Amino acid sequence: MATKLITIPRAEAEIRRLQQYITLVEEYPADTLEKWIIKEYAYTNSITEVVKRANAKGMTL
Repeated sequence: MATKLITIPRAEAEIRRLQQYITLVEEYPADTLEKWIIKEYAYTNSITEVVKRANAKGMTL
């Protein structure tokens, strides 16, 4: 399998893509429990960690 080497244009495109993701997550309104779970999962990529964070806040899932 061929690996694409990084180039400045490719790196800049990846930075833009990641910045869009960060902005999307940071601006996502966590105004319900379900949305809070989605947002926390976007930050952690771990259901276990989301449950730990919920428990730390006194929430029961």
